[in-house]
Parts: sequence; structure tokens; C-alpha cells
Amino acid sequence: MNSWTLLLMTTFSLFTDAEAAGCFCYNNDDTRCYKFENEEQVNYKRAQKRCEYGGGSLAVLETQDIFSFVYNRRVQQNYWIGLLKTPSGPTEASWVTGENLNRSLYTFNFQLDDDRHPCVRMREAPYTQVADYPCASSYYYVCDKSCRSFSFSDVARRCRLHSYDLTSLTSYKSSQSSWSSFEKVKSEPAHCEDVVALKPCAESGVFTIYPSLTAPPLPVYCRLGDDDVNWLVLMRKTDNANFERTYEEYVSGFGDPDGDFWLGLASMELLTPPWFEYELLVQFTDGAGQPANASYSDVTVTHAADGSYVINYAAFTGDSEDYLSGIQGNKFGSRPPACSACQSGWWEGVTGCNCDPTLLMIRLVRRVHG
Repeated sequence: MNSWTLLLMTTFSLFTDAEAAGCFCYNNDDTRCYKFENEEQVNYKRAQKRCEYGGGSLAVLETQDIFSFVYNRRVQQNYWIGLLKTPSGPTEASWVTGENLNRSLYTFNFQLDDDRHPCVRMREAPYTQVADYPCASSYYYVCDKSCRSFSFSDVARRCRLHSYDLTSLTSYKSSQSSWSSFEKVKSEPAHCEDVVALKPCAESGVFTIYPSLTAPPLPVYCRLGDDDVNWLVLMRKTDNANFERTYEEYVSGFGDPDGDFWLGLASMELLTPPWFEYELLVQFTDGAGQPANASYSDVTVTHAADGSYVINYAAFTGDSEDYLSGIQGNKFGSRPPACSACQSGWWEGVTGCNCDPTLLMIRLVRRVHG
């Protein structure tokens, strides 16, 4: 069966996609999940930094229910969590959110009794389930992947997401002079990567995104979690779909994002601005009837001065033919004249009848500038 799907990439067991990757959603809340890092044991400071770079913090387990939820899903004996001893006393501690530890919320005892050990870990029974330990010790760790605030460095030109509110960032900001901190006040995603950042436990489906402040919201299909990669579907076509449409329909888009559809050239331009770098992946059936892949770096769809929509990309890589050969810098047509077998719109200059791929998608590689 021949199908045609176009995706924009902006990352089955009994678990959800997030849980299969080690991120467990608490109480069906798709905005909050706990990710176990089981590959390498590190000290407390490095564990916290790695959680921050991944968009979150060391796990905050502020109630018995949350603690039990995380504790029962561990696969190692010891994990660093987001709890630190406070200077007020050898048995006092607070979460990285700034909230003091309330022991009355738990049914087990905390072993926090050594002034020399300010860092706290979760450990396996029959010992006390939470205990202080030297911060330089190396353990696995658990990250809280929810997003409540973020920091931006005008020197490094990087953002960091945090799973705690802005008031908890005061000491962090003062020690990192190039970083400015902000409360998360708007939760609308600009692409599928934002969907995952805002809702770590979200599963594949149709989401409304806001790619521009001046454009209306756009419903798109996000295919999430394929090898920690997240795709935004630009087009999907099966054998029975009718893609013999006018040029105007190809500009505005048609179909259902949950089925066969074309997102629209105007939306594709909006989703591939020059300040983002995207990789384009084309999947198609080759001349021998076998599936094949071709990748293209730095792809853009732009609106030319004459009103046409032009596709550009930097380089082709892959172990197959250059499927897009001939269309670089060319405009889109309702039906390319080179091949009478083309039953849908495509970019002009196509080699042979390469106008009917089975899958076309782009992935967000990095923010270039702006």
C-alpha cells in the first residue's frame, strides 16, 4: 500500500511513550513526569545541572503519594532527589522549590542527622527511605520534568527550563550573572518540541500550536517520542486520498490533521523561519519497491516575490537516491509537468516521477539566531 505523509520534527509496552523513555507521569497529569537517569552515577551538583539542562530539576516529592509513586518505580538502590539540608538544624531540609520539608506528610522516617552531609538521596528499604549523604558521592538521580519557570543567558544564548517557580530562582540568578529568570506566563506551544516541554507525558495526536504572534493558532498532528524525536506532520496521504486540488487549496491546506491532509504552504513557511534549523527526512518506495530514506539539512519553505512558494535545503545525506534532486530553489505547482503520473501538487523540476513519497517530515535541529 502506498501512502504519503509529511511531518515536521521539532523526542509498545504497557507504558506511555514518556514512560517507555523512563519518564513516569504522575496521576495522569501530562504536565508532570519523573524521569529516572540510570545510565551514569554522578555527584549531587552534577545531577542537578543535568536535570536543569534537560528541562527540570532534581525530583521534588512533596507528599507521601508522590514519593511512593516515584519510589515504587525505581530500578536502582539509590537516587539523588531535590532535597537539601538547611543551616537551621541537622535534621531540617527543604526542596529545591524552596519549600520546607513537612515530615508530617510522610509515613516513614527521614535519616537527616549529620551536619557534614547536606545532600539527600532516596534509598532502598529496609533502610530509612530518605537519608543524607556526602554531596561528592555518586548516585543515579531522578528529574522532575514539569516546567514552571525558565532562565535565559544573553551570553550563552541558551534557555533552561525549571520545575519550580520564579521565587526559587533568586540564588541561582545571583550566582549566574548572565542568566535572567522568568515565570512561565504563557503555555501555548510554538511547535511539537514545545508540546513535549510543556506536557512531558503527552502522547501522539492533534495539538494546537502558536507558531507566530500574528498568525492564528494552528491545529497540527505531533508524532511524539520516536526514539526521543518529535515530529510535526505536514502531510499524510494514503492511496484512496484525493490530492488533485487547486493551487489555492495547496496554499491554504486541506484535509484532517488526524487523517489524510495537506497542512498548507503558507503554514509550512510559517513553521520553517530562517532563525530555526530543520532537517528534512523523506521516506519513499524506490524503483525496486523497497522503502528508502533521504535526509536534507537546513530546509526552508519561503514565499517568493512573485507569490510562489519555494523550497530550499543545504545538503543531501542518506543511503538512497537523492529523491528531491532538481527541485532545489524551485516553486510549487498544483501538478508538476515533468510526470503525468503525478496525481498531486509538488515542486517543479522534479526528477522523473519523484512526486509521491510515503513520508516527508522535518525535525527541529536548533535555534540559529533571533
